[in-house]
Amino acid sequence: MHYYWNSAYIVCTIMKDTPILVGVGVVVLTLAMVGQCEKVARANQMRASWFLWNAAVFHIMMDGCSGGLNRPALMGANYRIVDNRFRTHIPESKGGPHHGEAAGGFVVVMVELLIMSVLCIITCVGIMKNKPWHHEMQALMSAVHLFGVIMFVVPEFLTQCQNMAPIGEKSCLPELTPFTFFYYYFGVGANLVWVFVPLYLGYTAIMESAEIKAKAMKLKTN
Repeated sequence: MHYYWNSAYIVCTIMKDTPILVGVGVVVLTLAMVGQCEKVARANQMRASWFLWNAAVFHIMMDGCSGGLNRPALMGANYRIVDNRFRTHIPESKGGPHHGEAAGGFVVVMVELLIMSVLCIITCVGIMKNKPWHHEMQALMSAVHLFGVIMFVVPEFLTQCQNMAPIGEKSCLPELTPFTFFYYYFGVGANLVWVFVPLYLGYTAIMESAEIKAKAMKLKTN
């Protein structure tokens, strides 16, 4: 019983941490800006939700604050298990990251926190309010998400994945164990979501925008 109370206490402590409250606040504020949007297609609601949850959960709570700023500390500790680039408290001579690799990782997550989160919110609001520029924002942010995965993950596969769990092992296909399954194959493999979804959203945004422009040109010529 003590275990469950202790776990509940840890969860409550995390939920009261500033980054979590900021993420929740972003969701509430965005929903307030959207207001009551009538006749929003189900597909557009799902697209808007994708960008909103990316902003609040991944760009702010997780990558930006937990990975980049180590807040909450428990979530930050898991980032340091997954990726050596976040273990900046360990000198390179003792297995810590090279300063260039650590700086590159920090820049990526700060771009997520300070820039991508804001642009995702703008995209979400644009989709829900059917703004004339929402297709362009959707295509832009899809390209940015895809580029982010390329910049953060691909360099590791070009250097034998030494910064990824199990840290220090020169292999992008480590032995399958409960540890590598969760921290490598699931943790790293989850990045594929930010390959396929942005490709789909970017494609649909471009095609829908082209269709709207074609109809407008046809009406103009008639």
